[in-house]
Amino acid sequence: MTWNIAAERIYGWQPQEVMDQVFPVIPDHQEEQFNRLFQQALKNNTLSNYEFQHLGKDNNLIDISISLAPLHNAEGNVCGVVMTAVDITTRKRIEAERFNLLQREQSARAEAEAANRIKDEFLAVLSHELRTPLNSILGWITLIQRGKLNNTTLEQALEVIERNAS
Repeated sequence: MTWNIAAERIYGWQPQEVMDQVFPVIPDHQEEQFNRLFQQALKNNTLSNYEFQHLGKDNNLIDISISLAPLHNAEGNVCGVVMTAVDITTRKRIEAERFNLLQREQSARAEAEAANRIKDEFLAVLSHELRTPLNSILGWITLIQRGKLNNTTLEQALEVIERNAS
């Protein structure tokens, strides 16, 4: 019955282009669901914040949040339905971007944690590999510093130190 300036701005159609059509903005795949909500509104139910994708004049899909309410005549009988639509395309795009960013962050975090585990394992192996020869070197150096080794044992100690340092 009416098509206001906001609907014209959202959908791109002039009022005279849509007045003879029942639901020019409802894509085929959502027609059944929309009709069910429309019938509920005709039965005197107010419905709000249902998200749909509607068609613009250029056939692009527009994310819409709709509310439906029964329209009453002077006698109080339901004679139609009032539909309000809010363009939520920007909000939906931002939500999708936020979801993608969250997915990428979680993936990057998992990769960083895996790299950190690998680094920790490497450092543990490296530490073990370094400690084994260093313990031998430190033991022989302690004995040399105390000066209690004879020449034969001193030569043996220097060979072990050299071998473990290589």
